[in-house]
Amino acid sequence: SMLYYLDKKNDKKDTNYLFAICYGLMSYNMAFFFHIMWLDAIILLPLVALGIENIFTKKRSKLYIIALSLTIISNYYIGVIVCIFSVMYFIYYYLLNYSKKDDFKKVFIKYSLASFLSGMVAMFILLPNILALANSKAMIGNSLEVIPRTFNSLDILSKIINLSFDSGSIWHGGPNIFVGTIIILLIIVYFFNKKIDKRKKIIHLSLLIILFLICRIHFLDLIFHGMSEPNCFDFRQAFIISFFLIIIANDSFNSLKKINNKYLILLGILLFHLVIYFSNLSYFSGIKGLYLIVSFIMFIIFIYLVPKKKYKVLLSVVIIDLCINAVNILANITYLESDASLVYKYQEYYLTNDEVINRLKEIDNSFYRIEKDYHHSNSINDSMLFNYAGISHFDSTSNANTEKLLENLGFRRVVSRAFYGNGSTKAMDMFLGIKYVLSMDKHFNYPLLFTMNNINVLENDNYITPVVFFNKEKEINYTENVFDNLNSLFNSLTGINNLYQKTNYTINYHNIKRENNTYYKMTEDAYIEYKFYPQKNVNYYLYFIDNLVRDNYKTANIYVNDTIYSDYFTKYNYSMINLGELKDDVSIKIELNDDEITFKDGLIYYENNKLLKEIYDKLNNNSELSLDKNNLTIKVNNHDSKNILLAIPYEEGWTIKLDNKKINYENYGGFISFDISSGEHTIELSFYPKGLKVGIIISLMALVGSIVLVHKEKYEKKD
Repeated sequence: SMLYYLDKKNDKKDTNYLFAICYGLMSYNMAFFFHIMWLDAIILLPLVALGIENIFTKKRSKLYIIALSLTIISNYYIGVIVCIFSVMYFIYYYLLNYSKKDDFKKVFIKYSLASFLSGMVAMFILLPNILALANSKAMIGNSLEVIPRTFNSLDILSKIINLSFDSGSIWHGGPNIFVGTIIILLIIVYFFNKKIDKRKKIIHLSLLIILFLICRIHFLDLIFHGMSEPNCFDFRQAFIISFFLIIIANDSFNSLKKINNKYLILLGILLFHLVIYFSNLSYFSGIKGLYLIVSFIMFIIFIYLVPKKKYKVLLSVVIIDLCINAVNILANITYLESDASLVYKYQEYYLTNDEVINRLKEIDNSFYRIEKDYHHSNSINDSMLFNYAGISHFDSTSNANTEKLLENLGFRRVVSRAFYGNGSTKAMDMFLGIKYVLSMDKHFNYPLLFTMNNINVLENDNYITPVVFFNKEKEINYTENVFDNLNSLFNSLTGINNLYQKTNYTINYHNIKRENNTYYKMTEDAYIEYKFYPQKNVNYYLYFIDNLVRDNYKTANIYVNDTIYSDYFTKYNYSMINLGELKDDVSIKIELNDDEITFKDGLIYYENNKLLKEIYDKLNNNSELSLDKNNLTIKVNNHDSKNILLAIPYEEGWTIKLDNKKINYENYGGFISFDISSGEHTIELSFYPKGLKVGIIISLMALVGSIVLVHKEKYEKKD
């Protein structure tokens, strides 16, 4: 696509391949190669730019509307970045090539209309997502997700040279903007070329300053990310910077006859490399400082080759230069994600679990949820990978209310993830319809169904279908205390109170200094100890109220007598611990691995088995569920309850029919609830994203409008 853009812009030239390859192998593409969902927009960007130029030169908006619409449809997130680029490129191209106000007025109207139509054509994608994002992490609790910027000006500038990437750059590093040594050299040479108009130099210098400020000023960077702090993979808009660098370099190359002040330029480049070397940047520190020699040598080679314009030689060196950078990036990503990058380990994980889950489906093909107390790397979307119903989920745009609901009920929530973690309480497994738990251990209080591939399949003997009848008399109140929340939930549904009761314990701080909610390690032998004497025939749980520190997790080992839970307070291990039934005196030690650790409270509660059985008898109703694609059918027999609750998180967009009549539903404690009369009923649920129908209508109208505009422009040209 970049080659197509350059061929249309410069006429067909062999040297266009030089710059097209720089775009294809730029650092952004190498560093984010696994973000397949972003790549369509990168491909379409040059066509968007060419479409804008066509509006100026040919008075035609066809290419622009098609390219921008497809960009937004393919990925609305990167599409927003391209829309901002579109405005920048429009202003840039006008300033570079036009000066008459009349021309600006006419072309601005055409550009604005085409941009509006492009956005409206994509409205069937945009509108449902805009409405969904209103309840996502972009709107709720975003202050908790902010990761402070630590990039200084040199961090950013160093990214223009080869090999400026290490394993840390993939998560939180400067902008990946390297597009080839030849590009940077040509931009430097551009400002020494006396034949180039000063006005053009001022425009391009201003553009480069703006591009730099976008990376340097946090607020400007946030604009490109929809005013929502990216959790990782910083500077997602860096590809537009690389694009502008390439087109400036291309202009420089086409205007170049010879390089003036060659030795002065080399001296400046050498000093720049020396400054970077002594700045202790991670990717050029220690032995990696030798990388700067490679970079400087490439500058020397290009400063002598470029004026000669020997296409084949230049092409070979450009490819070598870019491949050195690409190999470095891919090697660092492989090192960082060593487990995930080893295909056989992932394949083994997949085949092992797939076989177990398929065996389970053969045994039981009814409707139920499955959960696991383990996962591969930091992936928690196994329910989608193995096609089973679960509760664990990772989605950047998932409903934050659902994630918060799961956290309130004892599950782990971190950034855009809500997942089962190390386990749950027996009552919540029952309520949510989790019939089977896959575990590498046997610490769950469920009978073993079978063991396969070293995976234990445990069957929940308290399983009920996720449909309960109740009489709504009390509201469900959620607090920081998970066990209070669970008591409130089950009390509201059954009238039974105090299912979970607090254990009386003593706390001993051994070589620990406490200040508010932070515990400081005074010596190496430092720990916090909880001691209590357990009751018989009850299930114990341990949970620590989250301190909401998202970017600085401290590690600690938790010992429950002789059982160890390693690194509990880390990002993915911070969740409910099912201690099971305990005997004799119990000692729970929190052994600090770091100098300090922060948490609000340690909660040790037990689950009253007698009350759990009473709740089970009240909630179990033998409802029949069946799932067919997007439709869930439930057959129930209600005796005397006035209300029904489905263990499905509340969200707008559901259509619910009771005995084939559409009914309204409400949010009760974060779940779907509605009124129901006694007797046998059939309930049908289907989900249709809010705003999709209106979005489709708008898109069709805009498509018709775009066709009319394109035909009008076609006939105007003939006239």
